[in-house]
Amino acid sequence: REGDVRRGESDLMARRERLAKLDIRPLPPSSRDAYRHSWDQTQARFVDNPADALHQADTLIIAVMQERGYPMDDFEQRAADISVDHPDVVQHYRTAHDVSTRVGDDHDASVGSGVSDVSTEDMRQGFVHYRALFAELLEPEGTEHRATG
Repeated sequence: REGDVRRGESDLMARRERLAKLDIRPLPPSSRDAYRHSWDQTQARFVDNPADALHQADTLIIAVMQERGYPMDDFEQRAADISVDHPDVVQHYRTAHDVSTRVGDDHDASVGSGVSDVSTEDMRQGFVHYRALFAELLEPEGTEHRATG
C-alpha cells in the first residue's frame, strides 16, 4: 500500500512497535460467548433491517476491539493496529467499514426520500466482511497470527 517495499516495511515496523507498547489481550471465554450471542442476534436482524444489522456489526467489532485493548482512535489507526496481528482480515475491515459508512451517508442524504445507493447485496457483503474480522478477533489466545520478524 505504501508504494515501495522499503517504505512499506518501515511502516509495518512502526505499527509493530506501537502495538508492542499496548496491552492487547485475548477475550475471556465469558466475553467471547456473550459476543457470539450478540453476533447471532445481529445476524438474525439482517433479514428485516440490513442497514441496522450492519451498523450493529460495526458496533460489535468496536466493542470487541476495545475490550481486547486496542485504542479507539480513528478508523485508520484501528485498521493499522489490526493489520499487525490480523493481516489476513484487515482488508475485510476496510471494505465492511466502507459499506457501513456509505449506508450511513445514504441514510443522512435520503431521509424522507427512501432512496439509497447501497444495495442489500452490498450490505450483505459488508456484513460478511465484518463476520470474517469478528471471528478472527474472538480467537482464543495462542491461535492468533501475530506477525513476527
